[in-house]
Amino acid sequence: LTALRGEKLKKFSLTEEAAALDAVALIKASEVVVRQVKESVSSRSPRRPLSTSTMQQLASSRLGLTVAETMLLAQKLYEGDHSSDGEGLITYMRTDGTYLSPSFVTSARAFIEEKYGEAYVPATPRLYKSRSKNAQEAHEAIRPTDVRLEPARLAKKLDPKALKLYDLIWSTSVACQMTDAKIKTLSFDFGDEAEQVLLRSSLSAVAFPGHLALAAEDEGEENRAK
Repeated sequence: LTALRGEKLKKFSLTEEAAALDAVALIKASEVVVRQVKESVSSRSPRRPLSTSTMQQLASSRLGLTVAETMLLAQKLYEGDHSSDGEGLITYMRTDGTYLSPSFVTSARAFIEEKYGEAYVPATPRLYKSRSKNAQEAHEAIRPTDVRLEPARLAKKLDPKALKLYDLIWSTSVACQMTDAKIKTLSFDFGDEAEQVLLRSSLSAVAFPGHLALAAEDEGEENRAK
């Protein structure tokens, strides 16, 4: 409900039960028809590369890890505990930068084009600068040391929590070099002829997945693993 008796409603316009019931009664008594249909397409950009703080935040919200757990797991990924030769899986995990090395960006773009197609690679590389004034731009973001080492290849080498954290780092690093997702939205306005009642309903769908193709793939892997 967006307007009532010619007045535009805000989020908390109907705070009392009597007013809400009055609105319901008016809607039921009105002959409501579709007044207007609008179609729009918006872009959704990928998440920025991970710094220490954003890695900790995502690991908490998505994986349920504490800061201490996250940093311990990241340390093991960095030191290559999974490997006999000690080859690290990620770059240094204590950083406030979002810079990515040119070599990684180049290899990520090549990987994306090979796996997803040319349409998923931006015309120019995505470059990220740290938002913090005190950030050291020479410090690289947390990323995988080898973009072609997909999480699925490490399933038997890492414990479940370490694998999930590596997947978070890997997928964020790859997705940040992919194209925007395109979201198509259809908005329907319904109202009566006297314009006493105006309602709006919206439906959104992915028109082109862009970086969301990677997220959908991750969700599929997670569902198959359960």
